[in-house]
Amino acid sequence: MSCLEELQEKIWLYEDKARQNNLRLVGLPEGAEGGNVIQFLQTQKWLPALQGKVIEIERAHRLYANEDSTRKKARTLIFKLLHYNDRQVILKEARNSPSMSYEGAKLWFFPDFSKGTSQKRKAMSERRKRLQQLSCSCYIQL
Repeated sequence: MSCLEELQEKIWLYEDKARQNNLRLVGLPEGAEGGNVIQFLQTQKWLPALQGKVIEIERAHRLYANEDSTRKKARTLIFKLLHYNDRQVILKEARNSPSMSYEGAKLWFFPDFSKGTSQKRKAMSERRKRLQQLSCSCYIQL
């Protein structure tokens, strides 16, 4: 590994550390949050495990618009939680919930990673799916 690659890996590591409390919300219709995104996120009851619990959010914003303006796709909303445990509960509930929606639009929650980490994870996704299939088929055969 060259010096430049090592430095790039370090930058991605630092960036991931800075994003460790961030979540991405995909699928929320444009403008649904109104004027105050943080208040909107705190008052929503998508996840039963968070009922009655106040989620502290440091900041929240939509990502920039895609260059392809012909598509009418809702932009991703990123928000930073104050507590890492809240992030973990949200991700766990989102995985276990078969369908989360807001006014008919399907919602997905994802961890927020740096570009480099996202590329690495994407490159491994096919292998990960294959391993999951193999482990399931091995389990069934036993």
